[in-house]
Amino acid sequence: MYTVMQVYQMEKDMYYKRKAYDKLIDWKKNYADDYAALLEGARRVGKSTIAEEFAKNEYKSYIMLDFSRVSNNIKKIFDDIGNLDMFFLRLQAETIIIDISKTFGCHSRPMSITFLQF
Repeated sequence: MYTVMQVYQMEKDMYYKRKAYDKLIDWKKNYADDYAALLEGARRVGKSTIAEEFAKNEYKSYIMLDFSRVSNNIKKIFDDIGNLDMFFLRLQAETIIIDISKTFGCHSRPMSITFLQF
């Protein structure tokens, strides 16, 4: 059973999450072609949850990175974003390697990634 204050806090949290989600929808419609979105807020308020929910619902595919957990290889990709096509190819290749290593239980990088290049 919840107290009145707990119910109030849950409703308040849902209101703010919905408001943030609606702002992301507006960003996608009006600004996504020219500007990036930035979700700011205190720790543990649901920023990542909203971003992932938005990505799942609004895009065919997405890459979710938690910079507190990613490898140095992925962080290095962000050092050079001058050529966005190359940036996304490198990011995609690196995230595919991670997915494959998780799938096959490998803990080290494969010796060759030639088969991943397209």
